Amino acid sequence: AKDPTLTQPAELEKKLEQPAELKKLEQPAELEKKDLQPGETEQKLVQSEEPEKKLEQKLDPIVLTDNSGGESTATYSVTVSATPAAGGTVTGANTYEENANVTVTATANTGYRFVGWKEGGNFIDGATANTYTFFATKNRKIVAAFELDVGENKYRITAVASPAQGGSVTGAGDYEAGTTVTLTATANEGYKFAGWKEGGNPIGEATGNTYTFVAAKGRHIVAEFVEEDVVDGKYRITAVASPAQGGSVTGAGDYGVDETVTLTATASEGYKFAGWKEGGNPIGEATGNPYTFVAAKGRHIVAVFEKINESIPTKTTIMVSDSKVTYGKPLTITVSVSSALNYSGMLELRINGKNYGEPQDIGNDGEVTWKISASKSYGFKLGDNKIETVYIGAQDAASLLPVTATVKVTSACKPQPVCKPTHYCCGQNHFTGKCVTVRSGEDVTFKVELGCNESCQWYVNRGDGCGFVKIKGATCPTLTVKDVTHKQDGYRYRCVIRNCCETIRTPIFTLNVASG
Repeated sequence: AKDPTLTQPAELEKKLEQPAELKKLEQPAELEKKDLQPGETEQKLVQSEEPEKKLEQKLDPIVLTDNSGGESTATYSVTVSATPAAGGTVTGANTYEENANVTVTATANTGYRFVGWKEGGNFIDGATANTYTFFATKNRKIVAAFELDVGENKYRITAVASPAQGGSVTGAGDYEAGTTVTLTATANEGYKFAGWKEGGNPIGEATGNTYTFVAAKGRHIVAEFVEEDVVDGKYRITAVASPAQGGSVTGAGDYGVDETVTLTATASEGYKFAGWKEGGNPIGEATGNPYTFVAAKGRHIVAVFEKINESIPTKTTIMVSDSKVTYGKPLTITVSVSSALNYSGMLELRINGKNYGEPQDIGNDGEVTWKISASKSYGFKLGDNKIETVYIGAQDAASLLPVTATVKVTSACKPQPVCKPTHYCCGQNHFTGKCVTVRSGEDVTFKVELGCNESCQWYVNRGDGCGFVKIKGATCPTLTVKDVTHKQDGYRYRCVIRNCCETIRTPIFTLNVASG
């Protein structure tokens, strides 16, 4: 890690096998043993981090190779965007290790609705739900497509073919509420119509290539097509996995009449086989895996897989360092989570509905912590703010299990009092500096000017050894002492001003009572 000329993976590997120098940097005890000043210790610690940073710079562009010739895990970038940008928000963009499970989510803004995922300008087959899950096997640029929702009394009905080359759909458009809508799917040569879907799921009542319904909401409908079922006198049996990353299916192909077909479903890691479907409906006689039948017609069969979610963490409590905080001040949010070390990357912090990233601190005791500030950059506003942490590892919204808290943010208003003790007698001002001189029997008035959101309290020191004591009820900016007597000569007064941020004490004013 210290050799600046190191460029070959084999040499780097040899260096990495000897971590003694780095281990020394991880032991601060040696620094503590030396008689160093605090500044010197800090300098030593900063220097100790530099080799580690250089190591990261070397590792970034290099693929490490072990003695057996196997490569370390590659990484791929996944970028996600929305079109149009005003249509909604997307999450899930990141850099992932090879074969990592990736989930991207699209959320439509008011006035828009989600219509599908695109890549390279084309809709992604089968990705019709607003959550799209896949494995990281290459760099990908994915676009969430949104479109305007027409409104309350008029609804936009859109329809597409999947795959696009399989056929066409007519009947889409904007319809008044209660109007009858008829969609018709027409297969292209070499394909046949296989069913209607919405939100990634088959539409139960839509059993033919013509689908009729009444417009009651905006809808995005997909006409599914499959390759023609008879090829050169044989029946074509096609089979796919749903979702695609859930597993694989073997046994599909072209079969002669009465020939035995065996389809076998194999689940991917993190998934389990859940059954067979055809035309959007479960196949009654297909109760196990594999599925065996006799070829009597062309068929398109779907192996359904489900994600294994037994280990979804349960968020038990959420704690915020302050339920009331001044704008811009630090704030710590801690959530108690089971399996925190395994699932921290699937937790999001949302402030007033917007995501502000993964936790900075993950404890072995199941506590996950965010350290932020109560400012606009983190989505805070003056008044009450909703803080929410969400687990995003599940495919269905019901598994998000959010926990919430409320934090009140107040304005940062510093007091700037102008202290002006005043006394008036026959229109004359009878004080100089911090001393106020009056005659016995006269009144004297002390006054301060308060800033925003400030309160005050007057105190008096009567010289009796009790120090400054609170004057009961003296909480107004003006304090008037009536009928001053010689007994009050030498009394000292001051005002304490407070607001949400700090406390200020005025100078001390001494009362002198003159004779005559």
